[in-house]
Amino acid sequence: MFFCKRVPPSYSHLVGQYFGWRQRPGGGLFVLERPGCSLAVRDLVGRQLPAGNFLEPRLSYDGRRIAFSFVACPPQPPDPTALPVNEEGDESGYFHIYEIGVDGSGLRQLTTGCYDDMMPCYLPDGGLAFVSTRRRSYSRCFGPNFSNRWHSFTLHRMNADGSAPRILSLNDVNEWFPAVAHSG
Repeated sequence: MFFCKRVPPSYSHLVGQYFGWRQRPGGGLFVLERPGCSLAVRDLVGRQLPAGNFLEPRLSYDGRRIAFSFVACPPQPPDPTALPVNEEGDESGYFHIYEIGVDGSGLRQLTTGCYDDMMPCYLPDGGLAFVSTRRRSYSRCFGPNFSNRWHSFTLHRMNADGSAPRILSLNDVNEWFPAVAHSG
């Protein structure tokens, strides 16, 4: 059994947990080695990534890989008024999607850029669905007065290697937790 441990974000609001720049370091991805018999766990990522925050791990159909979101975090979140304007500056403070083998090997980053990418979902064709701010819009609740980062998360997809990310939805509200129906 695998699970994710997280440290709460620096801002107590539902959407605050999804802004990469609001995260605090701590937690990780763990495997409960003997469910029902022991509470001993194995850290899947260990020191392969810097201090950061993990979100929404998902198991592949073949049970060999786990996709998850991760953001590297400074000790203290930045001042919202000091954040770089959308798509300026470096990629710090953004969630990106990673993949790792269930044995902790083969860690690789699948997404890059000045966008929050999260909630990966394996697709039957081998690709992944995910939600992202790549649509470049603001949600109804928050506008640019909240921070200089995009706030609207909509459905996207990419190839298994992270290439060819594309928008699947132009919804004007946030979309969360993509899932594949039992029929595929």
